Amino acid sequence: MKLNFFVLKKVIIITVILSNCSTMKNSTGKFFLIRDAYYQSWIVNENEKGTNIVIELTGVQPGILFDSIVYRGIRLSVAVQDKDGIVYLKSKQNVGSSKLSTENGTAPGPDRILFRYNGTNQSYILKEIRRLNTKYY
Repeated sequence: MKLNFFVLKKVIIITVILSNCSTMKNSTGKFFLIRDAYYQSWIVNENEKGTNIVIELTGVQPGILFDSIVYRGIRLSVAVQDKDGIVYLKSKQNVGSSKLSTENGTAPGPDRILFRYNGTNQSYILKEIRRLNTKYY
């Protein structure tokens, strides 16, 4: 009896894990093209430090809703700006006791864009994000 319960428990755990994986697809379709992706650290004073992440997209398909960016294992909210056919995704990651607030959560895995398309959660893995020089204010 104890063995059957153990097997049943394993089957339930595996089912839950696999069903969670299927709710978020890694996008390989052409929903958009990455024009540029970069990050830039900034320092105002001892307590005000952080990193801005900017991703420029072209050819964004209608109906895409951008949710967040995962950068170095942190899920960051994203501001979306459409300017002259280029969509800018901008996020800010604060360090230390900054006065600026951002909504962060952990998200293991590679750097990526999280978005919804036709009611389905999608992700697009960012293969390269270039670094700009640190700005000092």
